[in-house]
Amino acid sequence: LFSSKEVDVCIEQFQVLRLLGSGAYGRVYKVIDRTSGKALALKVVKKSRLESRHVKTILSEQDALAQMLGNPHSLQLAASFHDSANFYMAVTLKTGGDLQKQIEGWDAIPLDIARFYAAELLVGLFSLHRRGVLHRDIKPGNILLDDSGHVIISDFGLAKVFELGTPYLTSGCCGTLSHMAPEIFFEERYGFAVDYWALAITIYEMLTG
Repeated sequence: LFSSKEVDVCIEQFQVLRLLGSGAYGRVYKVIDRTSGKALALKVVKKSRLESRHVKTILSEQDALAQMLGNPHSLQLAASFHDSANFYMAVTLKTGGDLQKQIEGWDAIPLDIARFYAAELLVGLFSLHRRGVLHRDIKPGNILLDDSGHVIISDFGLAKVFELGTPYLTSGCCGTLSHMAPEIFFEERYGFAVDYWALAITIYEMLTG
């Protein structure tokens, strides 16, 4: 859970450089960690704007990122904490944009580049699933690129984290409709296969624009 006491982190540890983006419940800033000197992305979510289901989403994202620590194909959690006004989540900063912008820029991504992205996404999803993490919202806008052009899976707000050794099945209609597997849409029980369905649609989008 978010706790400034457990990890001994507070907002004063970060120097805000600029706003990266904003949404209905909060903003994302480029910051510098004054302790390490590293540039990070800091998500700031106002508690006053949240309903209980939104808090659950934030905690699910934190839980999933905690499972993915050290994984090169996933966004990395640097710190999470809160104060009386906000929840904070600091993650690694990726400056290569996202796959959606790549698709829009190319119109259709060249086959050799699309094949490279697809292979890295496949390895990335396999590594998520081995750690018991079902993403449930794979799509181009949630795939970031690092400075070297490698793909990084992000946005774990809808992720389901299974206890290892369980049947790895869940339920609940969530995700992006255009990338949603039939079993999710029809409210059946489902597992890791739904991420590969979304990956297949993402590959199709890369190749067709």
